[in-house]
Amino acid sequence: SARCQPTLVASKDDDDTTAEANADAACQLLLQRLYLTQKAVECRCISEDMTDYEHQYIDHGYGDAGADRHDAALEGLGTLPRARRSLCFTALDGAVAGCEVAVAADIAKSAVVHKLWRELNGFVKFVAACLHGETDPRCLRQMLRLLHRCQVVFLPLFALNGGTDDADTNGKDDNDMDVDGNEIFPTVSIFDAVAPYYPIKFTPPPNDPYGITRDGLRDALMAIMCAVEAKKQEFVEMDGGDGNIGETMTSLSAKLFMERLVPPKSLDPYGDDNYDDEGGETTMDKVEALQDLRDLFLPSLSSVTATHPLSTVDSGLMKELSTVLVKIHGDAIMDISAAPNANEKEDYKSLLGDCRRLVASIAEQLEILGGDAASSLWNTFVLDTVRDMASVLATSPQGLKGRSSTAYISSLAACGGIRTLRTCLDGCLPPIIGLLRDSGGDEEKAAAAALAAGTLFSSSNKSLSKASADGIAVHPHPLQQYASDVVRAVISLRKNGQEESLRIAAVNGLGASLLAIPSSVLGTFTSSILSEEGDDVKLIQEELITLSSQVVSVSDPGQSEWAFACSRVVGSALGRGLAGKKSDRDLQPCVLDDNDVIVDLITKTTFPDIIESVTKSTESDTKGTSNRCDLATLANACEAGGKGASRSIVSELLSTILSKLNVDADDAPKDFNEHPAVAPASALSYVIKNGGGAPGGVF
Repeated sequence: SARCQPTLVASKDDDDTTAEANADAACQLLLQRLYLTQKAVECRCISEDMTDYEHQYIDHGYGDAGADRHDAALEGLGTLPRARRSLCFTALDGAVAGCEVAVAADIAKSAVVHKLWRELNGFVKFVAACLHGETDPRCLRQMLRLLHRCQVVFLPLFALNGGTDDADTNGKDDNDMDVDGNEIFPTVSIFDAVAPYYPIKFTPPPNDPYGITRDGLRDALMAIMCAVEAKKQEFVEMDGGDGNIGETMTSLSAKLFMERLVPPKSLDPYGDDNYDDEGGETTMDKVEALQDLRDLFLPSLSSVTATHPLSTVDSGLMKELSTVLVKIHGDAIMDISAAPNANEKEDYKSLLGDCRRLVASIAEQLEILGGDAASSLWNTFVLDTVRDMASVLATSPQGLKGRSSTAYISSLAACGGIRTLRTCLDGCLPPIIGLLRDSGGDEEKAAAAALAAGTLFSSSNKSLSKASADGIAVHPHPLQQYASDVVRAVISLRKNGQEESLRIAAVNGLGASLLAIPSSVLGTFTSSILSEEGDDVKLIQEELITLSSQVVSVSDPGQSEWAFACSRVVGSALGRGLAGKKSDRDLQPCVLDDNDVIVDLITKTTFPDIIESVTKSTESDTKGTSNRCDLATLANACEAGGKGASRSIVSELLSTILSKLNVDADDAPKDFNEHPAVAPASALSYVIKNGGGAPGGVF
């Protein structure tokens, strides 16, 4: 109608006035479009009975006619057939699509945009209310897409909210305005509409002609829940309180996802303490919830906006997130040990791995964001958690909580960024070193401390490798002030430990440490623990000689776990030493390949001794090679050293085989198993089978 057509005003004298007037006209046109569309939907939905009611009461001044008509329309919408509901939703979608052009053209950059806030707020809330109670998957998909379009089109206009002088707070919902009395985007209304549909539980019927899938509905729902406001909004409490940070879609969605991971307890005081809603969430449901949190906080590059989702949350939510992830991590570790079958154990491992990756990725992203706000969130998510877990490691690292804390902190240190790495090491290594030096006679506690130290050293090595790949040079070395103390302490435990389990833990901790520390961070010492003077490199050299002596002799089928622990350490040292600085892998230098004294020991003494051991033909060769530590050492060396180490090992074994085959027929033994070439051939076969992919490629 002519009444709906705005008049464009042009002034030849003032271009700014013309642009402003045209923008104002565009605002009028946009509002008319939304108003007429909403009225059309209301008229289609209101029944004849409701019309009679309006004539009798509403039109005669009783109550709020607009509000009652609005409620009646929503009530009538639910009674319409699916096809008619879809027509209503199509009309709403067409109105929003038409507004998108006007917003992009004139309004978004105009000073008159504040004139739209109240009407847009009401329209979006009306659209959100239309979703309530919708059960048809076709209409659900249509409405989810419509709500996301509302976010895309209208949310940028509210981001321009800079305050106006004519703000009116009368009759407004306290969630709909900021501290200046200006309307804000109705995020809470949209969330209330879509939250009941999370998580999507839908199985399409066979041969569904509409192509609606669970993944499609989930993607449409997640598009809404992962929408990011341009900034935090502040709202006014109607009781006269101070302005508070309002809920963003990110914070609301995060809380919903976390409830799926750790369901709230029943509110019924007489209910069961072990309350489970609808049977509780399965392990794979929790895996999906972790993926939802990742999609929410760590969007892909294709969906990154100017405002990162993590910058829209506060420290309270970050603390809650950290608490939930710590609990999920600890529960998964317990569930793995108690899993009744292999399939469930794999599910728990998947949950544990996803949890660790999410924790590390969030910590790393907070480091990247920088700034005071992100730093405060990082303190809550990383620093506070490390402090809590460090206190556990200082008292009982051998307990289930202590082991869980070690694994959690190690995952943070490995992939959470350099700042996170240093925080984890500085917070946890001092108490661990204290236990290594004096555990009060508790060897189980000392063994757990040795393993924790080795795990943190491995995490440091992984983090530095990642930084190096990204072109980041880290100085000083994060382990500089801890390397010598840990090496000396675990060697002392190996020498003085009474229980085999303690010696095994000490050797495992030493092996992980040697792979993580360069010789530049080692030094000389006068140790009251070892009661001798010397330098760290010499101490490591002597220890490698001792451990090598445990694996160079052919074992019997009753070989102890201690000997195989030695073979893992010696194998790692052998692989890195043989590969040297020309390793085909992108590894951080360590004392095993950057120190000439250690490399000479490995290549000129340890390697020949082990080759001589594996080429001996004994009765055990006819019984298989699964219990031979010398063969396991070579296989471990190939895995640790890659092609460089494998080339030396395979070449040496082939040369030995050829030399053993070069015998006169008269001198050859009658029994094939006694032939001198059998032992080195069996060793080569074992190495190719168990040494990873490198030995086979080299061969």
